Amino acid sequence: FLAGVWEALLTAFATGSSAATLPVEIVAAEKALGLDRLLVGVILPLGLAVYKLGTGAYLAVAIVFAANASGWELTPAALAWLTLITCGASVVTAPVSGGAMVALVFVAAATGLPMSALTMASVVPLGGKLNTPINSLGRLLSVVVLVEPEAGRKRNGPEAIVRD
Repeated sequence: FLAGVWEALLTAFATGSSAATLPVEIVAAEKALGLDRLLVGVILPLGLAVYKLGTGAYLAVAIVFAANASGWELTPAALAWLTLITCGASVVTAPVSGGAMVALVFVAAATGLPMSALTMASVVPLGGKLNTPINSLGRLLSVVVLVEPEAGRKRNGPEAIVRD
């Protein structure tokens, strides 16, 4: 799997943009993984809009770092609020390089965290560069899981479905 999608992951790391990585993901899913072009062409763009686990994880780490740096007490209630805000921010983050930084501003406004602490959190080396490859890997794994059963049916023909 990784041998077939390494170019997409490298593109995600280099650009930091899911939108720039999407065409490379589609080619990898079609050519290297042998998945159906029509299904891949629907699932991957949909995943681009909704699958942002890497962004959510990055935002959570940056926010907890910022909260600690600014002296916030991270009570269970505060962590629950930060988790809710982080999930919301990751969903609305644009799939472009630096989109998570815009989400950090949104989180600062929603939580009252000082911008100075969020600025410190945003410049952690490679912190923001790993969210896009994680998002890309998740989309590619998802498309394999969703499309592979369909591909198996096509390879075996309609009679295989009747036999099952």
